[in-house]
Amino acid sequence: MKKLFAIFLLLLSYSAYSQQFDFKAHFEGICGSGAMSGNYAYFNSGPNINILDISNPGEVILVNTFHTGYYYPESINYADGYLFISSGTEGFVIFDVSNPLQPRFVSNVLWPVCDYAKETIINDSIIIIDEGDYESVSLFDIRDPYNPVFQSRIHFPINQNDAYALYKNILYGFGVATSSTYLNYIYAFDVSKPSNPLLLNDLYLENQAYPDDMVVYNDKLLVATDTIVNFYDISSPDTTVFLSTFGVLYQINKLQLDGNKLFAYCEGYGILSIDISDIYNPQILGIYNETSDIWNFNVRDIVLLTTLGYGGFELSDISDLSNPSLFYDYTKTDAVSSIELNDNFAYMGMTEKGLQIIDITDPMNPIDMGNIDSLKSISEIVYYKDYLFCRSEQDYKTIKIIDVTDSLNPAMVNQIHMDLGLNDFKIYQGILFVTTGSEGLKLFDVTNPVVPVEIANFSEPGAKIAIDHSMIVMSYAYSGIPWISAIKTFKLDSDYNLIPCDEVILGEYLVYNPHLIEINYPFIFLGTRSGAVVAQVDDSYHITVCDEMILTGCCTNSMASDDDYFYLGGHYGGHDKLLVVDYKDPFNLQIIKSIDRSCTDLAVKQKMVFTAERRSGYSIYGDQMVNIPEGKNDTDLGEMNIYPNPSSTTTTIEINLPSNQQATLTIFDLSGILIEKADVTNRRYYEVCSQKYKNGIYICELSTIHQLIRKKMIKIN
Repeated sequence: MKKLFAIFLLLLSYSAYSQQFDFKAHFEGICGSGAMSGNYAYFNSGPNINILDISNPGEVILVNTFHTGYYYPESINYADGYLFISSGTEGFVIFDVSNPLQPRFVSNVLWPVCDYAKETIINDSIIIIDEGDYESVSLFDIRDPYNPVFQSRIHFPINQNDAYALYKNILYGFGVATSSTYLNYIYAFDVSKPSNPLLLNDLYLENQAYPDDMVVYNDKLLVATDTIVNFYDISSPDTTVFLSTFGVLYQINKLQLDGNKLFAYCEGYGILSIDISDIYNPQILGIYNETSDIWNFNVRDIVLLTTLGYGGFELSDISDLSNPSLFYDYTKTDAVSSIELNDNFAYMGMTEKGLQIIDITDPMNPIDMGNIDSLKSISEIVYYKDYLFCRSEQDYKTIKIIDVTDSLNPAMVNQIHMDLGLNDFKIYQGILFVTTGSEGLKLFDVTNPVVPVEIANFSEPGAKIAIDHSMIVMSYAYSGIPWISAIKTFKLDSDYNLIPCDEVILGEYLVYNPHLIEINYPFIFLGTRSGAVVAQVDDSYHITVCDEMILTGCCTNSMASDDDYFYLGGHYGGHDKLLVVDYKDPFNLQIIKSIDRSCTDLAVKQKMVFTAERRSGYSIYGDQMVNIPEGKNDTDLGEMNIYPNPSSTTTTIEINLPSNQQATLTIFDLSGILIEKADVTNRRYYEVCSQKYKNGIYICELSTIHQLIRKKMIKIN
C-alpha cells in the first residue's frame, strides 16, 4: 500500500472542528438498573437516567431525564444526594441529583483505572466497584466526589456471580483458592484503610456451589446458593460462623432486604418475600409472580421497583403480595442492532419489537409506527422503493422482503434463501446483488419485490460488495498469496455480462480485510479490520488508492458516508469510538471528531448521524449547521428565553426572531405527548399558564424553516 501510519486516538487533534457532530439526542436502550431514595426513584433506559417523583404512588411524575454520555449503566446507586453509575465497560460516573430538576455532572473514573464496572457498594467514604471481568473489586476514596481517588484492588478469583456484601467496613466476598479450583471460600477483608485492605478470615465452603448473592442482616451474613440461604454469624470480624440454613423451591438469583423481610428473586417464578426475624424459623410470606426476566429490583416499604431489561421498568404496590398492583411502567426500552433511513422514516432492527418503523420527520421527537415483532435481531436492512430487504443474526442465509408501503402495517411478502449462506447483499436499479462465497455472485430482478427472479449467476467468490454507476466493487481473498485481502471492480452491461475492470491488493488479512464497502462515486470507502482505506476510480473503473488509516488495537464494524465525510464505528485503542473522517482531500484523510460510542450500525441523513448501539438503543449526532440553509448568517437566526424558570404559576417565553418569519411554538412533556401548540409569527412574548401543568420538566420547541430551538421549562409548586 501507498502509505501506512498508526493513529493513536488519545493524541488526535480536531479542535478546529470541535463544534461539529455534537450529541443531539438518545432514544431506546434497555433498562437494567434502578434505585430508590426518599421521594425519588431512578432508572436507566440505555445511557439515559430517568428520575421519578414517587411521593404520591397514585400520581408518579417523570421529573427529569438526563444523558450520562456512557454506553450502558450496569448499576445505579444513590448516596447523600449523588448518583454513582457504573458504566459496564468504561468505569463509573457521578452526578449530583440533590436537585432532581437540575442534575449536574460531578466526575468520572475512566478505563483503564476502572474497567468493567458492574455492581457497586458505597459507605460514607469509599465506593467499592465490582470489576466482574477481572474477578476483583476496586476501592476508591469518595470523600470528595469531585475527585475520586483509587486506593487498592482486591482479587476474588472465579466470583462468577459477583457476590459481595459490606458490613462495618468488612467486605465479604466469594472466591476460589488460587492453589485449587475446587476449594471455595467466603473471604472477609477489613477495608477501614482502603489503601491497605487486610484479610481477617476465610470460611471454607465444603461441598457448596458458587454463591449467587449476599446481604447482611443484624450481624448475620445471608448467602444464597442455588435453592438455599445460609445464615452466618459475623458479629466478630475475626470469624465467620455457620448458624442455620433455609431452603426454597426455586433457584435464587438475587437478594434484597427491607427491615425483617428478605426478598429473593427466583428466575422464571418471581420474587419471594420471607420473614427472617427468627433466622432459625424463617416464614415465606408470599411470592410476587413475574415470569419476565428481572434484571434488578429494589424494595422499600410497600413499593417494589423492577427493571426488566428489554421489557422496561415497573413500580408496584406489594402491600398485598398475593395481589400486587402495578402503578407505573415505562416501556420505551429496547436494543437496536441495525438502522436504515429513507426520507422521513427510520427502519430499525430491535431485539423485542423486531423490525420497527419510526417517523423521524422531527428526529428529536420520534414517533413509533408499525412493527413486525417476529423479525428479531435484524443485523442488515436495505431499503428499495417501499420495500425492505432484511437479514437477521439467527437466519444469516435468508433475505426477508418486507412491504413498508403502509408504515403502520408492514408485512413480509417473500424471502430469498441461500442454502450455503450469503456474505453480503446490495440493491442497485432494481437488481439485488448477493455474494455467497462458494456459490458465487447471484443477481435477482426485484423491480417487483414480491416476486424476485434470479437473472444471473457468476462464479466470482466475493465477500463484501457495493454498487454505483454500474460499477461493482467486491472484496475477496487474493488467490495468489494466502491471507491477503484485495478488491476488484467490474462493469455490468445491459445484457448482465460481468466485465472485470481492475483489482488491487490491499494487504495482510488481519489488517486490511474489508468489513464494509461504501461507494460515493468516484470514491470507494473500505472499512477494514484495522481502520479504513479510500480509493478513487476513473471512468474505466481503474482503482487508485488515495490514503489509508491503520488504527491501533481496533476493529471496524460499521460505516456510512455522505458528500463530505465518512463515518467509522469500531473499537479503537481500547475504546469503542465513532470517528468522523474528512475526505475533501482524499490523499490526506483527517479525523475531525472522535466520539465515545459503541456502534453496531450507522446511517446518515442531512449531516445527522444515527448510531445503532444494541443495548444502549440509538443516538443522534448532528453538525451544528443542520437545518440552516447555506449562506445564512448567524445574525439572521433567532433565540428563545424562558422566565421565570422554574415557575409555579405563569411562565413567559420570550421570542427573538426576524420580522415576518413563520414560527411555531410547541410544548411537550418528557414522554413526547404534545401539551400546547401555537403560531408565534411576529410575537415577541408568549405566556404559558404553567399553573395548570403537573410538576415536572417540559420541552419547549421554537421552530422555523431555518432552525429548531429547544429548551426545558420546569414546573414546580
